[in-house]
Amino acid sequence: MTGVIAGLDRSDPTKPRARELAVSADGRLLVDSDLPGAVAYPYASSPTLAGFLATHDFSGVTGEDFVTVVQTSNGQRIVALSSSPMTTGESKVTVNADIPIPARFEFEIGISQRARHQFGSAALYRDAESGPEPIPDPINIVGISQSSADLGVAYTGTAGTIVTIDLETALPGEGEADRVYLSDLVHVVGLVDSRLNYQNLCIKFISQDRKRICAGFSDEAALPSLAVPLISPTLGTARLHFYNNASGAAHAVGYRFSGTSAVSAAVFSIFDGGDAQISGVLVGSHLVTVGTSAQVYTAGAAEGQYELRATTRYAVEIDKTTAVAMARSADLNNSWWVYVLRTSVRPKAVDSLSPRYRMYCAPGMTKPVAEIASIAKAGNATATVVTKRPHGLATGNYVTIKGARDQTNFAAFSTPVAVTVIDAYTLTVVFGPGVTATSCGGSVVLCNGGADQPGIIGQAVQSATVDEQGILTLVGSAAWAGLNIGEYVNLHGVIDSGGTSLALDGAWMVWGISTTALKLSPVVDMFGVRRSPAAGALALTNCGGSVILRSTLRAHDAIGASWSDLQVSIRGQGTVRADMALPVMAPSALAVSGTVSGTTSAGSTVPAPVTVGARASNANPTANTATGTNVSALATMMGALIVKPFSLPEADWSYAGTLTTTGDVAIQAAGGVGVKRYLTALQVQNTNATPTTLNIKDGATVKWVVSLPASMATPLPIDFPTPIQTAANAALNVACGTTGANVLVNAQGYTAV
Repeated sequence: MTGVIAGLDRSDPTKPRARELAVSADGRLLVDSDLPGAVAYPYASSPTLAGFLATHDFSGVTGEDFVTVVQTSNGQRIVALSSSPMTTGESKVTVNADIPIPARFEFEIGISQRARHQFGSAALYRDAESGPEPIPDPINIVGISQSSADLGVAYTGTAGTIVTIDLETALPGEGEADRVYLSDLVHVVGLVDSRLNYQNLCIKFISQDRKRICAGFSDEAALPSLAVPLISPTLGTARLHFYNNASGAAHAVGYRFSGTSAVSAAVFSIFDGGDAQISGVLVGSHLVTVGTSAQVYTAGAAEGQYELRATTRYAVEIDKTTAVAMARSADLNNSWWVYVLRTSVRPKAVDSLSPRYRMYCAPGMTKPVAEIASIAKAGNATATVVTKRPHGLATGNYVTIKGARDQTNFAAFSTPVAVTVIDAYTLTVVFGPGVTATSCGGSVVLCNGGADQPGIIGQAVQSATVDEQGILTLVGSAAWAGLNIGEYVNLHGVIDSGGTSLALDGAWMVWGISTTALKLSPVVDMFGVRRSPAAGALALTNCGGSVILRSTLRAHDAIGASWSDLQVSIRGQGTVRADMALPVMAPSALAVSGTVSGTTSAGSTVPAPVTVGARASNANPTANTATGTNVSALATMMGALIVKPFSLPEADWSYAGTLTTTGDVAIQAAGGVGVKRYLTALQVQNTNATPTTLNIKDGATVKWVVSLPASMATPLPIDFPTPIQTAANAALNVACGTTGANVLVNAQGYTAV
């Protein structure tokens, strides 16, 4: 068995884990014959890089994304790939190790948030010999509408969840390296009516000429119901962009952690660059239920202290016949759950595969487009917004406003509204109360596809301070929520009342939280490069600003493994010969015929006896409604089996009274719907000189009569082996036949349904 462990040694970060294999500079696994002496791992000098750079390629991390290695308070080191909310595209971390098929990739990850327009993935992949397959170039949109019209039908005028898109040129088809199929994800970018700038649209229809498509799902959810007549944008202003599950890999199988639910993911596989398969609904949501991607978070006792553990251990496994996506709970003794199994579409034309993580931000994702230098209202609800840099918006774009310092008069809102552009730096937007007020700071967010800013924190910045150690403290408009120590955030639009930027916008790590005080520390990536703004000491300064949680994939552990297959056959397999039958242990209940015997003989000590069970009860259980059904043995709450006649003790009753008239006296009142009274014993004595009769009645109906002589010296005891019973919900009554008698009556019985 061979394997590559992609992780760090907890006890000593300068050393590889036991059994870790060496990897050459070109990504080749080194075996013993390649090693003349000690294993020469290309470690960097910094212990945070130790053992990780040896097998990983970080050249695919781009833009404002970063990778860093952090050590939590329990000593565990975690590799974090953090995606910026400000830049689009994808970042990749590749394990430069070829794992021969049969191959297995196990990984424990956590994702800070599951948000629209941003998601992570993990997969085994192999590019074609010529390199990654090309992703189609964006295509100009010449027309777009949304209604109830489906499968290429023209706009109907009725609100619906289907968007229809007409293209300038045809989608790449069969025979083209960048071909597009049903279920592929696409992105609409550049429409003035930004409600239709849907990201991660799932193609459900392609016309014969491949110039018209329809879609009804975006970000794994049905589109909002809208009626938007045909829009014909200026050619070149609106385009359709394309996404590839495998980033152009010709062979791959893996998870795409899209959608907003932490307990779902899409599973994809591709073979030979064209034969592909996706989980879920082909032309709808691709999600299936999986183990949660949320992490277990424990706060430490002080600032900067925390523990993060993965909740789920995922795996993809490929052999000659199958590709399997499965998972189990991390750090628990439980079974693997298979979510998707592929027997037809699997990477079967290559000898080996490599692990890869990705973070993806759609090209038209919702994001801040400008910082607010000032925002003002003059006695009405129309706010005039002056931005710090050109906003790039057009009249009719849909936006939200976040992070203004004055949250009373300029409170953040989540339902996008259309803007009116005045000039390159000025726009107006209607929201909130009609007041006269002025404020500063915050963000203008261009909302595409009806989605608000992913990860936006509800509190706005009120002031900022940077101490001599470089710790930034932000006072919020309310107690900070939605953040934990160790999370990565982006600040945006941190601007003072004079319209001056405090140069704090960018990536930070949450260092401490105390009600309205949020402390942030600078981010340094695994190469030692500071990724936070180079902020110097800053005295307390009033300002506004937005705090945005970054989508971050954290790798807690990973292992790649391969093995040799050896096929073994059992003599007699495929026959019906009883003499070659194999014993089988049933995984669940099984009816067994034959003699059953114990392991301990009479008179011997029983090491671990099997208990005899009975149903504990302090009230009559609900009666079975059909004969022939199984009835449990009944016991008291202390476990004493009920062997007394008739009923359990809690259902018994008794009565004592004296009768002198012929009127009915209730021994037991009517018990309610379905309840009967049962008389099991009676003791009576007539002490009067007048003889009489005694009647036992079911309501008004006499069920039993006895004659009592005058002046009885002792009571007459009477038992009823077959109890006298009333009808359901009827009183059990007793009455004398003669007025003037003096009959002492004691009675016992029980109540049952």
